[in-house]
Amino acid sequence: MYKIIIAIDPGANGSITHLKMKDGQPTSEPICVKMPKEFSEINQYLAQITEGLERSICFIEKIGIRPSDMAGGKAFGMMKLMKNFERLKDALTENKIGFIEVHPRTWQGQMKLVLPKGSPKESSTERKNRYKEVAQAYFPKIKVVLYNSDALIILAFGIMKLKTDQQYIRENIPSIDYDLLF
Repeated sequence: MYKIIIAIDPGANGSITHLKMKDGQPTSEPICVKMPKEFSEINQYLAQITEGLERSICFIEKIGIRPSDMAGGKAFGMMKLMKNFERLKDALTENKIGFIEVHPRTWQGQMKLVLPKGSPKESSTERKNRYKEVAQAYFPKIKVVLYNSDALIILAFGIMKLKTDQQYIRENIPSIDYDLLF
């Protein structure tokens, strides 16, 4: 069984969130840190939280580029985000942390965050506030703020998948990591 579950919202304003597990159950409240700026800080933090523990797993939001992301001044920001995403995966691999890349639509759909077709369009602020409310409902003892809300929901998604859908874990963990976890 996993000793640590980690969830990462890889954006510059995202976070790394983790909690300890025993016998498949959380034994602590999640700990959330703002996304470190430097690779060495990320690597050091991941090494620290998994020190002495054999099995840990990370659910990291998958980053993809859409054609609209390359329009205007967005291209530079997207390239930087992709580079940081690859660095996060490198740090996970270096620290022998198995990881699953989770598409935003997957965790948002599973956690019932996707609005039904025909719903009124919501602003980014409205959506983020709705996500904060959902994260707060999952983790009522944690102060949910903008930087940690997505990572907390990804963490809740990961806990749910570990408890109810081992097939999903086996199908989505890279084969190099499979040996580390099973």
